[in-house]
Amino acid sequence: LIEIARGFWDYYVKGQGIFAFPFITAMAFFRSGIRPEEDGNDLQIHFTPYSMDDHELLKRNFGTDITHPRFQDELPPKRVMFIPSLVRPKSKGSVTLRSACPFDAPRIEPNYFEHEDDMEMLLHCYRKCMEIAETSEAFKDVLGERIVNAYSEYLSLIHI
Repeated sequence: LIEIARGFWDYYVKGQGIFAFPFITAMAFFRSGIRPEEDGNDLQIHFTPYSMDDHELLKRNFGTDITHPRFQDELPPKRVMFIPSLVRPKSKGSVTLRSACPFDAPRIEPNYFEHEDDMEMLLHCYRKCMEIAETSEAFKDVLGERIVNAYSEYLSLIHI
């Protein structure tokens, strides 16, 4: 709560801080071609620029500790992220009660990628992210080399 209050203070009084810019600055929706056309868009890309040095905030927001030695050679000081996501996955998860106690957290089984089409759609979205980054006029003068986390457990699934 104190961090939120400080963020509002910094923004409203000084015009700076975490609330001075939107965290997601652009989004794109499009179709993978895997679902029927009448289903509409099934993919979304969130575009997130960041150059924050607040490692705790990045860890909290993205779940990655960038102070870990494995990231030291991979992250330049200013970066952008293209976050591919499925808008209409075919996989179905479930949320059930853990107990009769209303204070117990529910049991959540997301079942990500239970349906094989979801992985195909996400790979299509990942490739679209690369295409936008590498062919867009907006990035032609500022884009460095592509960085893929070498420790990712999903690298074996991606064939570019």
